[in-house]
Amino acid sequence: MPYGGVGGNVDINVAPNLNLSAGAGTMIVAGLGYNFGLKLFFTPPTKTFRPRVSAYYGTNTVVEILGSSSNNEVFSGLNLGIGEQLMFGQSQLNGMDFDIMYIATSGANKAELDKAGRVKISVGYRRAF
Repeated sequence: MPYGGVGGNVDINVAPNLNLSAGAGTMIVAGLGYNFGLKLFFTPPTKTFRPRVSAYYGTNTVVEILGSSSNNEVFSGLNLGIGEQLMFGQSQLNGMDFDIMYIATSGANKAELDKAGRVKISVGYRRAF
């Protein structure tokens, strides 16, 4: 979800332990996806391992209509997460993001959400500038 599906994400540090985050990508079977929100870290930016919680609003559910890739339904809502950022390398400019995301709200009906599951996993590569 932080990447709008399969895509990219940009974080802007607005306080030592708080990032504003925005992502966009492809939902593959349903066009473009997006998300924006906040990440709150529990350790300072100088640490290699940074656990965090996050909250995003954006694309979180795709209902695939069999036999018609152009009519798939895309829904947005609130997504809550817990995860970590792990930086590596001598200069600490490269890293990985891992999150367990929970779909708190969505425009999709409850039956569709329960069928697909509300808990999702997000993994991403990070490059610091």
